[in-house]
Parts: sequence; C-alpha cells; structure tokens
Amino acid sequence: MPWITSWKSGGTALWMLWSGWQAVALLLFPITQLLASREQRKPVEKKPFRLPWVKRCATFAVSYLQRRGVHSDIIRRCMQLGLFYESRYNNEAVCVFVGRDDTGTGRFACVRGIAGDLKKDISGSDKRFSFCYPPDQPGSRHLAVFEAPIDALSHATLQKLEGWQWNGYRLSLGGTSPVALVAFLERHPEITRVALYLDNDLAGRVNARKIKLLLKSDQRFSKIRVSVNPPRSGKDYNEKLQRTLQTIREEKHASRQKQAAVSI
Repeated sequence: MPWITSWKSGGTALWMLWSGWQAVALLLFPITQLLASREQRKPVEKKPFRLPWVKRCATFAVSYLQRRGVHSDIIRRCMQLGLFYESRYNNEAVCVFVGRDDTGTGRFACVRGIAGDLKKDISGSDKRFSFCYPPDQPGSRHLAVFEAPIDALSHATLQKLEGWQWNGYRLSLGGTSPVALVAFLERHPEITRVALYLDNDLAGRVNARKIKLLLKSDQRFSKIRVSVNPPRSGKDYNEKLQRTLQTIREEKHASRQKQAAVSI
C-alpha cells in the first residue's frame, strides 16, 4: 500500500535524523562538560587578610581565659606581644588569637566565641603563620605542638603550676593539619626536638602518628627527635589543666579542714 511505503520511508528518515542528533549530542557532551569544568575551576580571588578590630577593654576575653584556667601572667604576656585581644565578630564578643611572621606582622587570626561555640579562622589567614607562644628565653631548640591556642596556653600554665624546667615554642596547628608545623620548621632550622601534644581522641592520636611519619620521611626534618604526648587525663591540655586546678583546690580545702580540726 502506498501509505505504508510512505510511512516506512518517512519513519526511516526521522529515525536517521534522530540518530544523527544523538551522535551530535554525544560528540558535544564531553566538550560542554569540559567547558563547564573549566568554568568551575576558575581561581577564586583570595580576600586580603585584615585583623579584626581591637576592643580597647578586653575584660570579657581575659575573664574567659581565666575561667578556662589560663594563668594571668601568661594572658598578660600574650596581650603585650599582640597575640591575643578581644573583638566582636558577627555581633558576638570573641577572643582573637594572632599568628605573626618573623617581622611581627599579623598573618593569621582565629576567633573563639566568649559566650557561644563560635570557632573560625579569619578570611585571608595564612595557616603557615599560625598562633605561636614564644619561649621565655631566646635560643630555644624545642617545639611543642597543639591543636588550638588555648591548649598551648594551658600547657604553659601547667608548667608554671608544676615548675617544669622547659623552655620552648608552643605552636597551634589550628586543627590537625601539618601546614603550620612544616612552615615553622622551615623558618626555624635550629629546632632539634618536637613534642606533639595533640588531643587524646581518635583524630588526635591518628594525626599525631601521621605527622611523626611525615617529619621522619622528609630529609630536612629526619634528624629531629619527635615524640607523641597526648594528655594522660582529659581530652586535651585545657581539660588536663582544669582537672589539675580542681585537684589543687580540693587538696587546699582538705588541708584547711585538717588545720581547723587540729586547732580545735
């Protein structure tokens, strides 16, 4: 029948046309995908780093660190060195911890909420210059490494309380990435001992071992003596400090009660 022949020939033509479009689409798809991926890979413009504004009175920030057990002398020294101050971030009172380069220029800052749970690095911060509490005496070849600034200050407070004979740098990684540590060792080739005081949790223990292997496998740092020292009590060194302070308070209270009983 003529209409059947016409339909068959027309259907064949349409099928060939459709198949042709499929072929073109299949050929073009990788190109469009590549173009889209190139668009996505455009470098994001990095924001310039600016330190948060400094609040003239740091009452709340100082009180916060004191409640966490950090010694007043250590807080005072941090403020004198420009490593710590109070500010506001998104209308919230915050502690600001600053990392500086060898010229004293601020290159990194992180904020910690005083009343809330805010923890954030300031945009444009260079992790290679993370917060570092310097040694009391120059010329130290020792470095202690922590996850957070408050742990570094807690360790310094514990030394003050317990009278350790130790002089060294206390570096915060701002987490568990080794970026700040590697950059610090590149700038300080005199370092001969590194103690990793990361948190006593799974992430802290695993990453401490990874960092130790990283340093041992790098020829530049292979001669450095590296130890892994998580806190024996508490999750981190601030928890360890607070438990130590609680023990001291309990011992003082027991001693006063004993003295009172003797005097009766």
